[in-house]
Amino acid sequence: MTLGGPVQTCTLRRYTAGSYSTTTGLWTSGTPADSSIVADVQPAPGTTWTLNEDGSRSPHTVEVFTTDALQSADQHAGTVADLLFVPRFNAWFQVQRVADHAAPGMGLAHYEIIAQRMKEQPS
Repeated sequence: MTLGGPVQTCTLRRYTAGSYSTTTGLWTSGTPADSSIVADVQPAPGTTWTLNEDGSRSPHTVEVFTTDALQSADQHAGTVADLLFVPRFNAWFQVQRVADHAAPGMGLAHYEIIAQRMKEQPS
């Protein structure tokens, strides 16, 4: 895959759909599952940078280009936004927006994602 920039293997964390308990009526969150994707991850233009605990820096917002479909949050569908660990920045990012460029006639089929660094880094 060639998307125009340096590609790297990132960890994708996707949550299964949550549900309401039929006995208690309480919401049960979905469970996370990790997989790997290959992506070109670049700092978004004009983004601010954060100093990580290990002394490295990571951008607040990134642009992600990949051939894998990622998902943002959808409250009506009960979808939780995907999380992406980017080794280059040693940080987790939450998917905010996804643009699908996979339609025929669009050149290289890919997705363009905007993701924000998470304040609380998951383990």
